[in-house]
This record gives sequence, C-alpha cells and structure tokens, in this order.
Amino acid sequence: MMQREIPRRYGVIEQATSNTDVELACESIRHLGYGTIDGGYASGWLRSLSDAFERARDRYHSEHGGPDALRAIDEHNTIRLPLALEPMFLELAANDKILEICSRLIPGYVVLNQQNGIINPPRSERYNQGAWHRDLPYQHFVSSRPLAINALFCLDAFTIENGATRVLPASYRQEGFPSDHFVGAHAATVTRRRVLSSCWIA
Repeated sequence: MMQREIPRRYGVIEQATSNTDVELACESIRHLGYGTIDGGYASGWLRSLSDAFERARDRYHSEHGGPDALRAIDEHNTIRLPLALEPMFLELAANDKILEICSRLIPGYVVLNQQNGIINPPRSERYNQGAWHRDLPYQHFVSSRPLAINALFCLDAFTIENGATRVLPASYRQEGFPSDHFVGAHAATVTRRRVLSSCWIA
C-alpha cells in the first residue's frame, strides 16, 4: 500500500488524530456537518434488502389507501417506519459503525427517533425530500455539540444523473439558512457510482 505524503505545516502545536473510518467520519461531521462511511454489507445482503424494500413499499401502500391516496398528500415516495414492516430494516438501524459514530458524537445514550425509506424519483419529478431543508426542520439555533444525527443509507447508486443528495458544508454553524446565491456556489453533491454499502451522516 502506498504511503500518503504528510502535508507540510508550521506553527501547529495541536492537531486532531483520526485513523479509523469511524474517526474520520466523526471528524468530517464535526468540521463539515456530514461525512461518508462504508456500511460493511455484502452484495448478497444488499440484494435481500432491496427485495425487502419492495415488499415494505407494497405493504405500506396497501395499508395506507394505495399510491394515489399517498400521492395526494405527497407521501408516495416515502415509507414510514420500514423496520416495522421488514425485520432487515431493524438490522440496518443497528449498524455497528453508525452506533459507534452516535456514541462518539452524542455521549450517553441515543434514541432512534424515526426511520424512513425514501424513493428517489427521476430528476424531473419533484418530491418533498428533494427540497432544501434542515434536520431538525423549523429550528434556527446552533449548538456546540450535535443534538441529532441523520444517517442516509444508499441502496442504489447515487449519481448526479439520478439525483444524488446535495449538502451544504458547515451550514449548521449559522442560525439563518444561507442565501440562494451562497447555496448555489457552495453546495456539494454526495455521489457513489456503484451499488452501495455506504451511508452519509449529518
């Protein structure tokens, strides 16, 4: 394995140390507000999760009046609480790396507040999760420590062409949401060009 060159610097007497993928993800979250990490899942498990997602979607639709009824309230691209419909989603929520990140960033204990399955439609179709928003929404305060962590697991390839998630680095440090000009100039797209076992965390 090729050894990475150490950047030159001077006057630095304090520096963070991050060696593992979890430590690197935590450092990225602290500085930028988001990070990426491999979930550690094998391709066979991912195929099974994909099948479970389809079953959960069909069951969710049938239990809530069908796709048209959900479309009328802009809920047709979301599966609420999939872990109650398919056990594999409980396994996903209990990912060891995500739980370690949570424990490092929010010491003590954490509570799973919600789990949603998001269907990312073609780029031309608008949907609720495609709009800029903050987690936690409707809140305009900043904190010196994380209050909540959102983990997005990407089951399919996440590309610019199919509508990958966009993030605004370090915007969590300011109370007011940045101007449209700033968003356009500084937004970053989180992409992965393969079937994923990765997630990004913010």
